[in-house]
Amino acid sequence: MGHYKNYRDLSRDTYLELGVSGLLGWNRDWDVSSGGAVVSRRDYRHAAVLGADLTVLWEPTGHMRYRNLEWRNEFYWLNKGILAVDNSGRDTLNAWGAYSYLQAKVTRTLDIGLRGDFYMPDDKDYAGIAGLSLSPLAYVEENAYQWQICPYITWHQSPFVKFRLEYDHLDGKSFSEPEDRIMLQAVFAVGPHKHERY
Repeated sequence: MGHYKNYRDLSRDTYLELGVSGLLGWNRDWDVSSGGAVVSRRDYRHAAVLGADLTVLWEPTGHMRYRNLEWRNEFYWLNKGILAVDNSGRDTLNAWGAYSYLQAKVTRTLDIGLRGDFYMPDDKDYAGIAGLSLSPLAYVEENAYQWQICPYITWHQSPFVKFRLEYDHLDGKSFSEPEDRIMLQAVFAVGPHKHERY
């Protein structure tokens, strides 16, 4: 696994970050269908994930504690070698996805944001074999996809405690039924700050 990040100042108040990520590994054990029974096969097949990210942050000098605007994006692509679950031999899955969000600090303790996600799996005729699901990497239906939209608000009670309220709407084609949910997240730190001596 590796990650490379490049940082650039665009102006006194704005910076840009570009990054690329890569992950490579191998799988060796596979369950396949043979004569109506599930059997195990051993064959080394690769799994590779590539990603690219872009972040632009605007923080006005002298007011960065009270105002900023952040735009963050990431794209990823999966290429995974498999033994086909219908026992037809070696095959490859390709899936990809992306997210983007825009977040603004509106006061010293309050952030608002909006995130969008998109995911497209591969399509394989054998993806629906009972007991050998390739979900979420592959589906029987062609051009299946999933998207989500998420507005949220974050309150920073202190530098060590924050609360986030988020609404998610999930929908797509050939996935499960549309889903709506509301989440409340609490994040806190306890103990001495790692840069302070006690």
